[in-house]
Amino acid sequence: MSPDACTYTFSALLLGCTYVPLAHACNSLDRSLDIEVLSRCAEQGHPEAQLLLGEYLQAGHAPSTSLYQAAQWYLKAARAGNVEAQYRVGLMYLDGLGVTEDGYAGFDWISRAAMHGHPDAKQVFEYLLENPRPLEC
Repeated sequence: MSPDACTYTFSALLLGCTYVPLAHACNSLDRSLDIEVLSRCAEQGHPEAQLLLGEYLQAGHAPSTSLYQAAQWYLKAARAGNVEAQYRVGLMYLDGLGVTEDGYAGFDWISRAAMHGHPDAKQVFEYLLENPRPLEC
């Protein structure tokens, strides 16, 4: 799939899936097409596709789904500056979902998302500051 085709196809996919979580919005779409389009676009480095693929995998909508795979896609999108992905990978690190529990990494990603204005990340960040706990188990 060419980068232009990926952008067009991904944009068309987003039109139906942007305003509610992917797991709930795309019930009418062919899941095998969804995962194929998202995978191709994510592999080409589109942070939004990486985020959506992580959501898709975390929700268990793909064969052989693992939380590890979801965390890896969130991490790629987070490193590319996607604020929602920063928040989600932060939560995964804090809870040890799909990754080894790492309070420091979780706090770091949550604080980045909070600094970029993510409202839920701000709440988690404030909670972590007010309720310190050992960051390493």
